[in-house]
Amino acid sequence: IFIFGIDSASKVAVVFLLAVFPIVINTATGIRSTDQVYVDAARSFCANRWQIFSKVLIPSALPFIVAGLRLGIGRGLVGVVIGEFIGARAGLGYMIFRSSQGFEIDAMWVGVFLLAGTGVVSVIVLQKVERRMAPWRHFDLK
Repeated sequence: IFIFGIDSASKVAVVFLLAVFPIVINTATGIRSTDQVYVDAARSFCANRWQIFSKVLIPSALPFIVAGLRLGIGRGLVGVVIGEFIGARAGLGYMIFRSSQGFEIDAMWVGVFLLAGTGVVSVIVLQKVERRMAPWRHFDLK
């Protein structure tokens, strides 16, 4: 707040700081966990660095990247709400905070359920994206 003020830049900074670390850490873990046999096989087919990165490392790390995005989105939503609690005059977090302070329980719960619904929808969308981009990673347990 002291650096960015109370406008939208502060909310963006809070969301970025909360969301970026799970995404970066999971992506790095996914790339490091790629089996060296796949990289060596790509090299034996004369793949350059970009081809190894785009055709071997990223597909192998995709589940880790999506897991990081899930964590990042959850933390980003929390960051938006916290940013709006602290210094905002509009938004879902502001509505929840203002309603709770004014004992408007119905409006507060509407905000909470909208926030929860946003989180659930974002997780479902990411699951569908992951199933589309990495169908080999999913299997049904019966």
